[in-house]
Amino acid sequence: MSFFTLPTPHVVLDQLYESSKDAPVFFAAVEAKVDPVLARGGRVIVFEALDPTNWNAPWMLLTRDGMPKAKFTGFFDSHYTVVPQGEIAGMKAWRLEPKAN
Repeated sequence: MSFFTLPTPHVVLDQLYESSKDAPVFFAAVEAKVDPVLARGGRVIVFEALDPTNWNAPWMLLTRDGMPKAKFTGFFDSHYTVVPQGEIAGMKAWRLEPKAN
């Protein structure tokens, strides 16, 4: 997705992690971006990043830098309700919803 200029607010997760280099800082930044959108009733779609079988770039770099896939996906599963959306524009997608209490 980082190859495209999107007309909607978006976050490039691997770039966000690379700029933080620290898991707690990264996760706090994700929450700071996602939670306000969900609080106002907006939609958050995650493309490809939550696919357990996708090991394409940048996963090797992220793993090397301290963000293995299990830690990454575990954060989303523990903080949000992750709803599969099938494919959108040929990419696997998931919708994030607030975690039910």
